[in-house]
Amino acid sequence: MRRTFSNPYKAWFFIILLILITVVTAWLVSWQRQQPKVVTGYGQGFTTFRQQMRFDTVQTADYNQFLQNYQNQIAPYKRELWELQEASLELISQEQADSTQLIALSQKMAEVQHQIRMETYRHLNKVQEISSPEQQQILHWLYRELLLENKARYGMQQGPAYKNRGRHRHGRR
Repeated sequence: MRRTFSNPYKAWFFIILLILITVVTAWLVSWQRQQPKVVTGYGQGFTTFRQQMRFDTVQTADYNQFLQNYQNQIAPYKRELWELQEASLELISQEQADSTQLIALSQKMAEVQHQIRMETYRHLNKVQEISSPEQQQILHWLYRELLLENKARYGMQQGPAYKNRGRHRHGRR
């Protein structure tokens, strides 16, 4: 039978190499955990958005104000929508759910969602107004990417525009 480490230097070399690999791996893992996390909304973070738009300092200040106002304006709508969803779930869980009440709740939820969407459009128009023509092109591209991302999330990636995006019908690639 042959001895693998006949030379003691080979054994020490491999031991030191193994320790070095372990230390580097542990350092990389801890470094990765220390990196700041970007808070995202539907995968597209506000920080990433600002970076891609290449806003100057004035535009950034305006955008931050627009965003704060937008979030303040839709917060009550989001709360109302949440309350309506809870009410509809409570109604559905009853043994004899009243369909007229469910329809009324559904219509009210649609109205609230419409208000959120209108505030979103107003916000996006304000962002477009402060953007240069080059930034507007980037903005339109970002809107398109957001729509495609949402369609993919809800399983609507049909047709030639979505070729090679995600999975095909019946889960095959």
